[in-house]
Amino acid sequence: MNTTLIEQLVEESTDFYRDRDPEGGNFAQVNTTRLVELVVRACAKVIEDQDVDPSFKHRMAWAVKHKFGVSE
Repeated sequence: MNTTLIEQLVEESTDFYRDRDPEGGNFAQVNTTRLVELVVRACAKVIEDQDVDPSFKHRMAWAVKHKFGVSE
């Protein structure tokens, strides 16, 4: 498993809130909707990067995004 990529996607989908921590630090919460969107986009990118017919890989990448409701 590519933990580096997963950690990067989690970091990109994390919202930080300064005002919720009584100690004055940061409070972090993963935005699960954003995380799923980033994972779907990463999967679609893997398809798009394949050395196959451009029309095929475009349709397959679109199908993955469409299935999960991720817009272009």
